[in-house]
Amino acid sequence: MAKPAKRKEPNVALGVALSLILLAAVGAVVFFQTDLLRGTGHRYDDALLNSVQVSGTIKARDLHLTGREITKINNLARRYGNLFHKMDINLVLPDKFSPIEIEERTTMVLTLRCHAEKAVVEFWSRRVSRSDLVRHVTRSMAEAASEYEHFIATPGSGRSVAHLYL
Repeated sequence: MAKPAKRKEPNVALGVALSLILLAAVGAVVFFQTDLLRGTGHRYDDALLNSVQVSGTIKARDLHLTGREITKINNLARRYGNLFHKMDINLVLPDKFSPIEIEERTTMVLTLRCHAEKAVVEFWSRRVSRSDLVRHVTRSMAEAASEYEHFIATPGSGRSVAHLYL
């Protein structure tokens, strides 16, 4: 008698392996084409807002502000934009023989002015290093906002006062 022909069973392992390879290839294409490799990192601003002006002998480009610092200053302008329509950061070198290239330890004279509808909040000139500049401006803006809100809450103060000095 003749033996019945053996039935060839499908190779399940080969099918699973080919499916996994195909799935991995499609996943890789989707991953690289959608820029998932870059992650969800924060994107920083690359220029100061128009309401923020840097004046004096030192210009904004001389400071070599990082994206993070620019974003911090812009966020301040946005946060206090309802109070101050313009922020002027005036920077000068205290000595005419100071270095031309601004470094982290370079000392500058900072005068900060915050222009509002009823008055200008101005800080007396202070010496700050380049490394402390953004931190100082951040603290000063919070202080200016607090003082200006107190000023406008005081009845009759807008008629006689044009400058608030801090």
